[in-house]
Amino acid sequence: MTTMTCSERSKFIVLGIISALLLAVISTTSIACAQELPGNSSKDNNSNIVEQSVILGWNQSEILPDGENLSNGSENQTSEIDEHIDAPTWNSYGIRAYLRGYANRSVEYFNRSINESPDFVDPWNNMGVAHIALHNYSDAISCLDRALEISESDSTILWNNKGVALYHMGDMQNAQDYFNRSLKRDPNYSPAWNNLGVVLASQELDERAIEFYKKATSCDMYNNVAWSNIGRSSIKLGRYADAWDGLHNSLILDKSYTPAWVNVAEYYYKIGDLYNYNLSLNIARSQGYNETESNEAGYLWPADAQAVMMQDKTTALSSELAGSTPAAGWTTAALGLLSVWMMHRSRKKRY
Repeated sequence: MTTMTCSERSKFIVLGIISALLLAVISTTSIACAQELPGNSSKDNNSNIVEQSVILGWNQSEILPDGENLSNGSENQTSEIDEHIDAPTWNSYGIRAYLRGYANRSVEYFNRSINESPDFVDPWNNMGVAHIALHNYSDAISCLDRALEISESDSTILWNNKGVALYHMGDMQNAQDYFNRSLKRDPNYSPAWNNLGVVLASQELDERAIEFYKKATSCDMYNNVAWSNIGRSSIKLGRYADAWDGLHNSLILDKSYTPAWVNVAEYYYKIGDLYNYNLSLNIARSQGYNETESNEAGYLWPADAQAVMMQDKTTALSSELAGSTPAAGWTTAALGLLSVWMMHRSRKKRY
């Protein structure tokens, strides 16, 4: 990937902010009509799932197409219409629930998909990813092993995801082996490069970890997790200009990515800018960060390993979600990011 100059990077950042603001302006949803969200007591008790509904403006009581209420319905709730839902649709419901922070509910949907079609590989993989988020690592490995029995052709993603489960279990050697297996099948698989960097960062080898994160972004410049990890390791090494570039790119790609906001807060703390430190930390808190999710002494978020969902090709879920996002959420996130960027530019001019 061609390295961007400072001028080109600035244009990339500004264009990203302007695009986010334009999306808010042209949305048909009025900010004034946005509903205030209740607390997250009805959510799964899971610190690894970001409370994305806060920053994106989703309604917690949103009804899924199968008629089940995500915040109030029983996980075992069924209806007559359930008998007419096919496996790909149940799988898409599971992905939808997972993205909204309902990992337990997503497992239920993936199970229903499997009941309809036991050899459908997608829900086996996706249920494994949900179990990783729920810290059920042995269950995750069982799901991923079953998926590997069904589909050797999907081993790139499956080996990567199994490596993530092993990483969280503390089995670094086998985790690294599975990430390498994934890359042997597809040398340009960005999540596996990122995850190899995560293993190195866990051993305080941040210099080498950055090399793998950069390989991940060269394979996929839209890998916001790898960009955030570059920022994290650069902070630890005292390379604050590199840290800013990585974290800012991460947030341009996904303004609701909480780990990047936490690390941006750490960046500002390190350079002595307490105003922007508190601003960034408050944005992270608005997304559900409760300051117990970092396993380090400070606020710095741990390096983030990537376990990847399989998206059923017949379901345009991502486009559907983007189209239903209220303008209020986009505006809040875009203006927050714009504010941080402008303050950062102002600080650079002062010095």
